[in-house]
Amino acid sequence: MKNNYIQVEFLSSSKLSTINKILELTGESDWKSGLETFIGDPKTKNNIELKNNYFKQKISSIVYDAVNNCKKLHEYCFPQSIDGVIIVRTPIKGYYNTHTDNGMNGHYSVTLFLSDPEDYDGGELCLFMNGEEKKIKLKAGEAIIYETGIPHRVNEVTRGHRDVIVFWVKSAIKDPFIRELRYDLTQVSLDFGEDKNYETILTHPEFAPVLEQTSFKLNSIINKLVRRYADL
Repeated sequence: MKNNYIQVEFLSSSKLSTINKILELTGESDWKSGLETFIGDPKTKNNIELKNNYFKQKISSIVYDAVNNCKKLHEYCFPQSIDGVIIVRTPIKGYYNTHTDNGMNGHYSVTLFLSDPEDYDGGELCLFMNGEEKKIKLKAGEAIIYETGIPHRVNEVTRGHRDVIVFWVKSAIKDPFIRELRYDLTQVSLDFGEDKNYETILTHPEFAPVLEQTSFKLNSIINKLVRRYADL
């Protein structure tokens, strides 16, 4: 089965707290209708987006820093750039019906949850993958990274409000098959990295013991794929 998505612990508790404190400072005038940046039937969505540039920049800088420190995102996406950091609030009766993200946004879509799941009802992110629906409602600070192009929606919020950050990742590897192959090989390589002798192998002063190790051979193959297919 394809690796359509991964879930990651994205924000530390301190960074999450900082973002939520910034959001607490916002007023009604700091937000705009999500329809202002949407091309399509206005019945498709009902949410609001943060428009205050000062607050947006403060939050975006935290997100960019978290991206740089999220090892699993780098393993999965092999990112070249990220784009379109949007802070979205879905209030009571808010929703986003079935759609796919613009293909120009990137190879991967990211939804970072800011609200604790017990603070609102409804608001599940629903992905249609491998012929079935998967409902996602993560803890605050966790994110789901999934292939851009997967049909998805946000269920209506019936209590409280749902805050998330969405952004997109462009991978340095354009071929989806090679991206998946690189990710799968990376996971196998990490399994070898958990071997108790791994550090001893890496720090060995001679070539032969290192070159014969499966972990070293796997990483060499991964790097060949990167050199051949990545837009470096």
